[in-house]
Amino acid sequence: MSRKTLDYKILIQESAERLEVLINKKSQIVRSKERLHFIWLLKTGQSITQVSAGACIGLKARQSQKLWSLYQKEGLEGLIDNRYKGGNNHRLDSTQDAALLARLDKDDCITQGQIIAYVSQTFQVKYSPSGMSRKLKRLGAKAKTGRPVNVRKDEEGEKAFKKTLLT
Repeated sequence: MSRKTLDYKILIQESAERLEVLINKKSQIVRSKERLHFIWLLKTGQSITQVSAGACIGLKARQSQKLWSLYQKEGLEGLIDNRYKGGNNHRLDSTQDAALLARLDKDDCITQGQIIAYVSQTFQVKYSPSGMSRKLKRLGAKAKTGRPVNVRKDEEGEKAFKKTLLT
């Protein structure tokens, strides 16, 4: 059973020189440089398989296959494109945070569902339960629950005991 090998020198349309220029650009993000280096290794023949080219830049076999698949679908632009747009994306600004904390102090929003509904109605911002949990943790808001009290508690006995304590 023979394995079919791909001729990357033909499959990769860009020249090795153009790839080198792109790799050496100072404005490139490190991740993009590694991806370009992966394609360059295949184009120049320094690596004859996706797995070996991926290993040179620290990728596992499956990651190398996904990277090659991405190149086939979207070309160099797909490899260079930085799709990560996340980061510290808090949806409420500081004044809205303060208003939310003030509302939480009133004790009329007890559950996360009620807090999510309040934020949605007041600020037109949607939060998932886990997102609201992280938001409340960032704000330092704690659950306002009392301690459990025994149903058989003797309040009269407690008052009498406190009167007899030495202070």
